[in-house]
Amino acid sequence: MKYEALVFFDSHCPLCTRAVYLVLSHDRTRILHFAPLEGSTSDRYLKGPLASLKNSNTLVLLEKKKVKLRASAILRMLWLIGGIYRIAILLYPLLFLLNLFYRVIAKNRRVFFSKKKLKNLSKFKGQLLP
Repeated sequence: MKYEALVFFDSHCPLCTRAVYLVLSHDRTRILHFAPLEGSTSDRYLKGPLASLKNSNTLVLLEKKKVKLRASAILRMLWLIGGIYRIAILLYPLLFLLNLFYRVIAKNRRVFFSKKKLKNLSKFKGQLLP
């Protein structure tokens, strides 16, 4: 099956699953589909030069054969969701700082969020891939 926008995330990370839950809750167009970095969908789509992304523990957006990572992926996802979230485009000039902030949080996410439970994403079956 072909997807317009595929987002790969760390499904063992409480922060990541909460973020995915939040985005799916607001994605009225159902344009975004999510799959764990360690799942079979990532095996199918992240191969060749993209294979190293499976071990990167970062957010990966694959849209029409273009790859966006970290804050760039987040801003693009917000744009795709539409509505008021498109205002996030105003943050694009700060992309360097946003990516720096993203890396600090990502590096320490298990320390900061280890006590949080993983968010149950089962109600989004149509947009959640293996």
